[in-house]
Amino acid sequence: MKRINGSIIFPVLLSGAWGVVVLMFYSSFYGTIIPYGLYYPLLLSGAAAASGIFRGVPVSRAAFVGFASGFVYTLLSFIFPLLGAVLAGAVLGGGIAHGGKPGILLQALKGALLFPVFVVSGFYLSVLAFSGSAPTVLLWASWLGLAVGVITTPFFKSAGSPERSGLDDRIRDFTGEARGIENELREFYEKMR
Repeated sequence: MKRINGSIIFPVLLSGAWGVVVLMFYSSFYGTIIPYGLYYPLLLSGAAAASGIFRGVPVSRAAFVGFASGFVYTLLSFIFPLLGAVLAGAVLGGGIAHGGKPGILLQALKGALLFPVFVVSGFYLSVLAFSGSAPTVLLWASWLGLAVGVITTPFFKSAGSPERSGLDDRIRDFTGEARGIENELREFYEKMR
């Protein structure tokens, strides 16, 4: 239960709050400072940053991945909305993933398959629950935060990554060798006295 609370619920709440902030900022400065094309990049950068905070990914990297994903979605959503959602999901999944190539490819594939489902279902959910712009944006941003949280959740929880356990073994070997050298030097010093 702790893992679910830390990995999905709080990013959803932070994403919802970020969505309201973006809505207020966007409605205050629309047309003067912020063009229309930055709405989804800003929204997804907050959702990805919130997920990155709880995944141990640097916030700047996660926010940049979210911004790039939102930019891809904004560019393609007018002409090919499904393709835009697939590519944006792949960018989100692969950009925030940990590990080597197999892990990143699996997460990108997971994002490419799940993000369009979340976009379409979130659209219908927000249409059904429309009660003004602020609650709808809160729901939409939280829904996107849930999508990013689900996409970035690893497939399997491993006890320890192979790189980490290999590093631990090398540290133990090095420590053992250092203690052996220390003992030999101590014996040599005792003989020299």
